[in-house]
This record gives sequence, C-alpha cells and structure tokens, in this order.
Amino acid sequence: MGFFDKIKQGLTKTKTKMDAQLTGIFAAYAPGDEEFFEDLEETLILADTGVETTTKAIAQLRKAIELKKLTTGAEVKKEFVQILTRILKVQDTMLLLTTQPSVVLVVGVNGVGKTTTIGKLASQLKKEGNRVLLSAADTFRAAAADQLTVWAQRAGVEIVKHEEGSDPAAVVFDSIQAAKARGVDVVIVDTAGRLHNKANLMNELNKITRVIRRELPEADIETLMVLDATTGQNGLIQAKQFLDTADLTGIVLTKLDGTAKGGIVFAIANDLQLPVKYVGVGEQIVQACGICGGAAVMILASNNAHKLDEFRAIFADMGIEIIPQSAAGCDFEVDETGETFEENAYLKAIAVTRATGQAAIADDSGLEDGAPGVHSARYTGRHDDTDAARNELLLHNLGARTDRTARFVSCICCTFPNGDVLRARGTCEGSILFAPRGENGFGYDPLFLPEGYDCSMAELRPEEKNAISHRGNALKILKEELRNYYADK
Repeated sequence: MGFFDKIKQGLTKTKTKMDAQLTGIFAAYAPGDEEFFEDLEETLILADTGVETTTKAIAQLRKAIELKKLTTGAEVKKEFVQILTRILKVQDTMLLLTTQPSVVLVVGVNGVGKTTTIGKLASQLKKEGNRVLLSAADTFRAAAADQLTVWAQRAGVEIVKHEEGSDPAAVVFDSIQAAKARGVDVVIVDTAGRLHNKANLMNELNKITRVIRRELPEADIETLMVLDATTGQNGLIQAKQFLDTADLTGIVLTKLDGTAKGGIVFAIANDLQLPVKYVGVGEQIVQACGICGGAAVMILASNNAHKLDEFRAIFADMGIEIIPQSAAGCDFEVDETGETFEENAYLKAIAVTRATGQAAIADDSGLEDGAPGVHSARYTGRHDDTDAARNELLLHNLGARTDRTARFVSCICCTFPNGDVLRARGTCEGSILFAPRGENGFGYDPLFLPEGYDCSMAELRPEEKNAISHRGNALKILKEELRNYYADK
C-alpha cells in the first residue's frame, strides 16, 4: 500500500458517513424546497462545522442559487463546494521558513499528539532538505524530553535538552545558540502541554516567545497549535483562548482518522481565520491546503530543493501543495531515455504516478542552440555531476565563440491516476556568458544572460526569475491547463 493509499484509508471514518448524507441531500434538491436547507444545516452542525460557519455557508448558498438561477442538485452541490473552499482559504497553508534559522513553536494542551506531531514534522522537513534541530522545552511533563529524543532519533535530527524541571526558556536559548553555530535551518520547539486556564504556564509561553524574538529578531516564526480533531467544538474553544496569549499562525489537526467528524476544519478557518496547515493521520502527517478539484497534493518527480521552491511559488495561489517524491516514499531515479524534453518529463511523472497512485508533475529542461540540449543534465556524461562541472565543460566547448545565443527550454508534464496527461512548454531566449555570475540560481543559471537583461539568471531575485524563466513560463501555461481540467470535473 502506497503513502497516499494509507492517508485515504485513515480518513475513511471521517468522510464516509458525511459523504453519503450530503450526496442524498443534494440529490433530493428541488427549487424552493426549504427542507433541503434544514437537512443541510443539520448535517453540517452534526459534523462539527459549527453554528456560525454553517449559517454563513448556507446564507451564501441561498444567495448563489438566486443570483445564478441554479436548478439542479448537481449545480447546487458544485456551488457549495466552492463556498466551502473559499472558507478554507483564509491564509497560506505553507510554512514560512525562509530565514536561517527559522523557528516552529508548537503549543497545545496535554494529550493532543503534540510530541508525535513534532517528530513527524521534523522528518518531513528533513526530507525536504532542511537541517532540523528539536528543542525539548517541555521540562514540566515527566519523560517528555526522552520521548522527544526517540522521535529525534527516528527522524535523524539533532536535539537540545536539559534536566527535567529546568527553565524552558533556557532550553530554547541554548537551542537557538546551537542552531546558529551548526547552520541549522529549522528549530522546532516542544512546549509543555498547557491548559489554557493555567496562567503560570501561559506566562512561560510568553517568556519563550520573548527569548526567540530577542535572539532571532529577524527570524520567521511559525506558532502552530495542535488540536485533537475528536474534541470537536471544545478544541475550537481551546484555540480561541490560546489566541489571546500566542500569536498563532496555524493549526495542526490530529486524530482525524478516529471518531472526528471533519467539519471542525471549516469552523477553525471561519471562526479563527487560521489555516489548518497539517493534518495528522495515523503514523503520517500531510500538509493541508486549499482544495483544487480534489487534488490538494501533487508529487514533484524530483528531490531538487531549488526546483521544489520554484514549483511551490508558482502554484501557491491554487491551493495545490507540491511535495518532493521522497516525501511520497519514491526513492528511485528514472532513466531519462527520451529523445526530447517532453518525453523525459513524461517518463519521470508517470513513474511516480504509477508508484503512488497519485497525480505527479515533472519537468525536463536545458539549453538549446549550440548548447547541451536534451542531455543538459548529463552533459559531462554523469547525471550526478555538479552544476559547476557542467558549466565548466560548456564554457570549454564554446571557447572564444562570439555567437553565444541560446535558449532555455522547459517541458512540464502532469500525469493522473486515471491516465490523463497535461503538458506545457516554456522558453527563455538569451545568450551564454563567458564566466558564471550570481549565486541565486542553479544548473546553468549563472551562465545564462536573459534577452533584454544585463544580469544572469542567477543574479535575479526568485520572483524576477519566475516571471521570465522557461520553467516559470511553462508553469503558467500548465496552471491554466489545470484550471480548465478541474473545471470540467
């Protein structure tokens, strides 16, 4: 069973009953039928959606039916899905971790799965190429640091801990100093399981936050509250009270594979204006995101961190979370035996889709016009060689040639479990420099001078590069293809 099959299986309890109820309600819809709205309201409230969120969603649905003159159950259902999707999109579900180090502060009451969540998150961040350090600042609960140590060992990350009963803020201070010295990318701080009505523990949380801000004044800080989905509206009450003390940036919803009813996700987004950034399911944790035709997650057929950042930036506004293939359990490399960029992109994407049963996206790119062409990644004869070696060989082969025009090409392919395939091609015209310039890009970026620019691709800021790059242009085309694809579903 693949990674995403496990996720789907884990969520069965959460979705099956509600799916059946809603399907029946929408199938029975008839214009002017007030019983339809009563049944829908009852179903949503019983699913822990909350009175306020339910009332808001149904009011919007009534208005849409009137304005758009919807007459069939299928039309009304499609409109309602869009309404719920808009409710979820309150903020970006991506973690903002751009500084070195960045900090993830994890809070919540006892028994919600906080320590387990930290372990899973540490593992995922490491797989994405980050150096991670855990800070065992829960010095209140017996054996808390020992449990976190086990998770650190499982994830293969570092940990800083003190004696039981030590000052939690001191643990955080030492963790930050260690992170600075060791070149750590992300510090994840475990805190005591605070009851929201315990003033001393809440004060302790404030002290920890002050230490982080003092020692890392420019750092990105994510404060995630872990909630047990099975507690329903009680969890929402906890979160509201935590908001008074902690500057929460998102929610982690655990135990969604248990007896949870699922509607709490919408209540959190609507009432708290906070995104659910992660969902804990069994032994897995998956990043949550806005709904795009049911394809919330797409697997990138690559583990290249630079490429992952580019794809994520492009698709951020669509609610599609891009994860590297390693996070989906794909530890293989695909032989790029195609004779074109298009063929190689397809080979990589379809291999991941077949392995996981999920949508996958891949690109193959390189330089054309007197340059390496489809063999760009294997220009030196070795696929695992460095960018610097490939750049050096290209300069050697060009020598003193004055005609150094070239074109960056990117061909992107998206494959789906049902056999559907989407393709897009993007280009960027330019020329090859006589020496590398800049440190922001990767591949041949330091040697490529885009047409109309006086700086290399590697000297551009990420947003500037995405606006003109071959991959950025291809991804923009693919975005439209995806929007059309899901609109027809």
